[in-house]
Amino acid sequence: MNVVTIDGNLTQDPSELREGKGKSGMFKARSFRIAHKIAKDKALFVNVEVFNGWAENLRAKKGDAVVIVGELVENSFVGKDGKTRSNLYVRAREVKLLARKPKAGPSAESDEENSSA
Repeated sequence: MNVVTIDGNLTQDPSELREGKGKSGMFKARSFRIAHKIAKDKALFVNVEVFNGWAENLRAKKGDAVVIVGELVENSFVGKDGKTRSNLYVRAREVKLLARKPKAGPSAESDEENSSA
């Protein structure tokens, strides 16, 4: 079974919703890239594609934290030099937008003081 789950932050806004015709009929799709932190100063950049309902309802934007569940897909192509090349991407079955952490600051501290009084 080919299932991958990965979390990360969007490195750019998702592409515009595009429509096309595939083997199974009409589809809608979006693509984006996430950065998955693997060490303090190191990240793995992962290309992601989402289709149909998930693509239409995607409300994430650059910087948002997400969890992606999907499958790894290999894309093979012939480069300009005539050599066959390939890359991997995740075809998402599910995209979950994670809640943003509230920013700490003077307003957050004053709210805590007011609630305990």
